Amino acid sequence: MEYLITTPNAARLVRTIFESVTNGEDPTGNNIETWEVKLTRDDERRLVHTTNQWEDKGNIEIVSKRNSNNHTVIAKFHYWRKYPKAQRTGEEEYYYFGRLTELLLVHFKEYYSDITIHEI
Repeated sequence: MEYLITTPNAARLVRTIFESVTNGEDPTGNNIETWEVKLTRDDERRLVHTTNQWEDKGNIEIVSKRNSNNHTVIAKFHYWRKYPKAQRTGEEEYYYFGRLTELLLVHFKEYYSDITIHEI
């Protein structure tokens, strides 16, 4: 699945999301309570939905898409390596993207113009 966010400034949106989640509040001062930024084993920053149901299953990678004139952010779901393959249903990414959509709609709606989801 490919989750694309169209924005006037992709680098700014990525930076704003990570800074806001790290600080626990969005640019307007509203609390962000169920998300954290965690590092992978390779020191890559990832968004994690910190409810008991989702925190140990996976994470969201958010990056500026190269060659998009800085107008596209890509979000990708990844399982944590420690989450057992036998327990993975394949639906976790749908739930995670639903939570991400909520985060974007509530806290960052003025930073993007479009969200597109493609099955690949």
